Amino acid sequence: MAYELAKVVSANLDADNWSHELTGENQEVILTGVAGENNIKGLNFAVFFDEERTANVVSRDYVHVPEEKIEAMYRVMNELNTMYRWAKFAIDADGDIHVEADAVLDIDSCGDEVKEILIRLTHLADIAYPTIMRTLFGA
Repeated sequence: MAYELAKVVSANLDADNWSHELTGENQEVILTGVAGENNIKGLNFAVFFDEERTANVVSRDYVHVPEEKIEAMYRVMNELNTMYRWAKFAIDADGDIHVEADAVLDIDSCGDEVKEILIRLTHLADIAYPTIMRTLFGA
């Protein structure tokens, strides 16, 4: 099912001339990006599909947090997660912030669903960027 979902989403992205790459051991991962709005140029994503008809959409290369700022950034991540309940802001082990969402997909509408998630996550990342930067650099 993961491969089938990825292929359907890829075809939907192709139909809209949306740049992306189908990758992964079984071509069950899509790498793509979305242009930013006001505060970020854009955001790169990996979309992971699984056999349960779900997708995990995860940003890449959003913001890196230096070790000395991680503790303060946890508070900001909690605030953002409270404000935006359908998205999750997190800091990984390398100190990189990512924004992600999970979704159960229907094969007949998965292309549009994934595009909508990508656009919405980019919008939230754009809104959150000034708050994250104030925490990193003070204001």
